[in-house]
Amino acid sequence: MKSRAIVTGMMCGTLLAACSEQEGPSIVGHWKAERATVFSAQLPVGPDIVISEQAIRVPGTDGTIALSGITKKSGEAVLEMPYGVGLSFYFDGADRVHLNAPLLGKIYYRRVLDAVPTQVAVTGAVPTVPAPPPAIAVPPASSAPQRPAPAAQSANVIDVAATTDAAPNVATSTSTSPEFAHAVLAARQGDQDLAIDRLRDAFQHGFKNIDELDATPEFAALRSDVRFQALVARYR
Repeated sequence: MKSRAIVTGMMCGTLLAACSEQEGPSIVGHWKAERATVFSAQLPVGPDIVISEQAIRVPGTDGTIALSGITKKSGEAVLEMPYGVGLSFYFDGADRVHLNAPLLGKIYYRRVLDAVPTQVAVTGAVPTVPAPPPAIAVPPASSAPQRPAPAAQSANVIDVAATTDAAPNVATSTSTSPEFAHAVLAARQGDQDLAIDRLRDAFQHGFKNIDELDATPEFAALRSDVRFQALVARYR
């Protein structure tokens, strides 16, 4: 009887260990390349990827890789591709992973929560664009009159017309690029990571006014950041 109890206990322990290995964050979702280390410099690299149980695809392109399955290990998810090839992602948290690429080293990805499209108030036009996560509270400049927020305005809509009045150094052409305006606001508040993300979105949505970018004083602190330098050099 005693030996049977020992064997039963060992089996239960094995089952509990196997179950615990299956727990943890999921690799399924939308992931955005964060940065890669190249010769001690951290540069943004790699496209967005969307991982499902059946495939890996690159949004906005026809690039799709079929998957035969996903194997989860402790802190690792292996995407099983055709011909016995496996691609390993290592979790650095619930919403951050990395993979090891030849020559480039570690490429980091962070999870993107796809937002529901909303409207951004812009002087003279109201285009429908993805809502920036999260909305940025813009303090009014001391010399500009404060404007009460319209009662019917949604909490996640930023009045770009008000922010340009409060910030005369931002070129008026930013009214045609909400993403660029968000980048300026984030840089003014000292959030360099968000400023670079919004500036990358502006380029991807067609922003090409490099002269305006060079003349914007809010980006002065970013000009020594290698991520900013690489991003601007790519679209200059």
